[in-house]
Amino acid sequence: MWYSEFKGISNSVVRLHIVANSDLPCDQNLKLKVRDYVINKYSFDNTDIKSNKQDIKETLDAITEDVNSYLVENGVNYTAKSDFGSFYFPTKHYENISLPMGNYTALKIVLGEGKGENWWCVMYPPLCFANNSYGTVSEDTLKKSLNSNQIQMISKPDYKFKTVEIINEFIHNIKN
Repeated sequence: MWYSEFKGISNSVVRLHIVANSDLPCDQNLKLKVRDYVINKYSFDNTDIKSNKQDIKETLDAITEDVNSYLVENGVNYTAKSDFGSFYFPTKHYENISLPMGNYTALKIVLGEGKGENWWCVMYPPLCFANNSYGTVSEDTLKKSLNSNQIQMISKPDYKFKTVEIINEFIHNIKN
């Protein structure tokens, strides 16, 4: 039963993933500026995941155009590409929760060559924190898309969490 709860987590959230052009400090700084820009301009606060996914699909071109305009305003000579689909993510630890590794639906924005360190968060339910701030995620926020068993699982990961990570990593490595 716990494995299906674990898998349900990845189907119940939408992540934001931004990949920097390079690891140069200017590109890493710009990545964080783009993060703040996207979070502040595109917060999809619908009550269900299906509506959020639909909104992102419908605005994907606008998001790309807006990010590219933002890059021009910041004086860089490269553009961004955006995609919305299923992407692999490693385990992510926030202050009071941990999201398991696995494939998640995500809005992925690649800046320039996309050869730099990346940044990610959860767009839905809204767990993205702008301006390098970190916060405690409330249970009410999590209840938007996760059931009580899933909330307990990510709030207090235990041996089951690690076991599923090992299984998912094994499966991911076989596929790649």
